[in-house]
Amino acid sequence: MQFGCPPEKLRLNRTGIPLDDFPFVDRQPPPDGRWKVMQACRLIPKKGVATSLRAFAIFKRDNPHAEFFIAGKGPLQRELEMLAAGLGILKDVHFVGFLPERKLMELYANSHMFLHPSETPPDENQEGIPNSVLEAMATGLVVAATRHGGIPEAIQHGGGP
Repeated sequence: MQFGCPPEKLRLNRTGIPLDDFPFVDRQPPPDGRWKVMQACRLIPKKGVATSLRAFAIFKRDNPHAEFFIAGKGPLQRELEMLAAGLGILKDVHFVGFLPERKLMELYANSHMFLHPSETPPDENQEGIPNSVLEAMATGLVVAATRHGGIPEAIQHGGGP
């Protein structure tokens, strides 16, 4: 009761993903170099989309045919579009908005990598465990994320069992 709440009132709720709704897709690196990278989130500071764009710009140096799909909307969209233009990658970055479930499932299935570099913005709003990370992992997507908020509870550094 150190923090003012009796232990019997605490409970841990784990986030579950209905695996039948997110079928596993066996993926291989694209032989033609046409990598499809994605992120699915609201376009707000804690989701780290600006960091994703900077990382994608570096990735494109060695993978010139790569494309980045950002599924979501939010107040940062215009700023992120300007950043992508400034990085010289705007033609290969696709802001596809919020997608209906079927379209989002297709994007998961057709992608090779999922990015989610959450960060702590000035208002200190932290991420829990993002459902999109769990959904991506359920489909077999490789997830590159930060050690932030609840993400380390879902992702083991280095991957594998």
